[in-house]
Amino acid sequence: MSYQKIINKLAERKLTLGMSEEYIARKAGLARSRVHRLLAGTDKSASIQDIEKIAAVMGLQAQIVLSEKQTPQEIINKQAGAIARKIEKITQATVQLEQQGLSKDARHRLRADKLFEILAWPRRNLWLQDIDE
Repeated sequence: MSYQKIINKLAERKLTLGMSEEYIARKAGLARSRVHRLLAGTDKSASIQDIEKIAAVMGLQAQIVLSEKQTPQEIINKQAGAIARKIEKITQATVQLEQQGLSKDARHRLRADKLFEILAWPRRNLWLQDIDE
């Protein structure tokens, strides 16, 4: 559920119950201005704890659900592939400076070899630099 949907649900619940911001703030142990900004959707830095407190006052339980969009191996393979492509581009540029060029097949082999090497690295080394893709 998106942040805005959570805020909308809290604001809707407040209206349904007829609770004032003052009451919610007092019961949640928060400043009324904080409750107002959160329920108005203007507080983009609301903590999970504040949302949980406000939800609890209104008889709701806030839950965070994390679902896997990619497996760890998919993320590792993507990063390793990006590093291999970067190495390929650097190698190609170096070879071109020497008035030679790598054939498409040679570039493909270079990338595959580098990918194999990179996947053998300690995992923490994959994240030492940002790779733009």
